[in-house]
Amino acid sequence: MKKSASGSGRGRGWMKLNNKTEHERPGGTPSNNLVNSVTKLNIDQNEYKKNCDIPQFAKLINIFEQIDAKDDGILLNQKLKHLIKVWREDCKSATDINKSFTCVYSKCLQDSSFATKLVTVMASRTFISQKIHEIKIRHIFVGSLQQDYENRVSIQQESPAAFRNFVRMLGEFCHKARLADGSSLKLLNKPILDCLEMLVKNAQPADLDLFTTMLYLNGSSFDSAQLEAMSLLLMQVRQLLVHGTSLTKTCRTWLLLALDVANNRFGILPSDIHKFYEEQLGEKAIAHFQGTHNILSIETSYPSKTLDSYQSSVSVLQVTPPESTSPVEQSNIVYNNCQPQAEGRRIGRPILGVGARSHSNGEQEEWYDRRK
Repeated sequence: MKKSASGSGRGRGWMKLNNKTEHERPGGTPSNNLVNSVTKLNIDQNEYKKNCDIPQFAKLINIFEQIDAKDDGILLNQKLKHLIKVWREDCKSATDINKSFTCVYSKCLQDSSFATKLVTVMASRTFISQKIHEIKIRHIFVGSLQQDYENRVSIQQESPAAFRNFVRMLGEFCHKARLADGSSLKLLNKPILDCLEMLVKNAQPADLDLFTTMLYLNGSSFDSAQLEAMSLLLMQVRQLLVHGTSLTKTCRTWLLLALDVANNRFGILPSDIHKFYEEQLGEKAIAHFQGTHNILSIETSYPSKTLDSYQSSVSVLQVTPPESTSPVEQSNIVYNNCQPQAEGRRIGRPILGVGARSHSNGEQEEWYDRRK
């Protein structure tokens, strides 16, 4: 796919977004530290849109396929260690690293689920400073996002699907990733809003689905600098609802959901509103919609089998005394010669199951995904 230059230059476009609002810090701002080496990597970013089928990297691609955003911290950490090991073994030089990442990123633009897997890796604390052959992989990823942002108009025109997958990576990375000091990537807010506006203008069902999902995911992180842009964007949504004569019912429903999400301050939707949209868009679509925001905080007052798959893996075990065939044994051992407990009353305390193991160690939880 041929790209046309439309930005401020590779590695510089995002740096100018907040020059007027941020004070200079000793050693450079966090945003500078994130991408200041991208221009030195000699990456042929024009190759990103080409199909990549290099057998040398087949094993690496397969390991990426095994990444799951719902993995707990311990399991994900194990997968990341294996990924780094294979990446280092299969790529003998910096040139190989760049070629391999081109393959991975190219696949992300073709496959939305694979895009989420790459974001899960890049947003992890492990990859904040992870180097392979002296190259920081996260720098390459951020540089790739910036390059596609600068060429977003031509990308959307030539491949709407690739553009949507780029926006998905940008939005999910902004939501999940943190800098080394724990701060969020505020410099990505304006690029996200720019891309959301493009999705609204294109107004296809897949565009509006992604628009509402990314708005829900990142809306609460927009600060005062984006308030005016956010208001204008929501006004465009209202105008489209009123005047968009060619919109399908599904498109109108996604736009209406976006307004409800904004009015609810990007929090969990009330159960009755959730149920309404589930009836209109389908249980699977809404389960995925809310699941992307926070898979541990979805609460509904009615059963939903699909939504249950997004719930926390934490289980509760109720400890009760064993049933005994001997009244004397039960009296002496269990109750210590006290009066037997009234029938029907439950004894014991809840114990967190194995699904909670990643929360028992603050350090293990922190490396994976620090949420605000």
